[in-house]
Amino acid sequence: MPGVILTVTAENETSSAVSFNYVVRSVGYSLGSAISGLALADGTGRLFPDDSAYTTAVLGGVAAMAITTSLALRRSPETNPITPPAGRSKPSEFDAVSVGCLTVCRPRT
Repeated sequence: MPGVILTVTAENETSSAVSFNYVVRSVGYSLGSAISGLALADGTGRLFPDDSAYTTAVLGGVAAMAITTSLALRRSPETNPITPPAGRSKPSEFDAVSVGCLTVCRPRT
């Protein structure tokens, strides 16, 4: 994901964009865990959740995935990572560079 973000972000904004992506991803993980836990806790029988609680949790996750996928498919061409903004190199002109445990894309020089 950082490579896609670097492709469509201005060079002076890359750290902010990658940081924002990390924050949004962490919030999404937290919300998903909380909502799944809530669905399972609501359907708890004696010791473990009932089968219907697991079904509810899975259906909620599938609904969230369907909404996210439909929104991602409807995005505008300006935010498409395949076509870079005006003045930027094409993604095929990027080299992958490993920095620690993170692989990023940089324009070829």
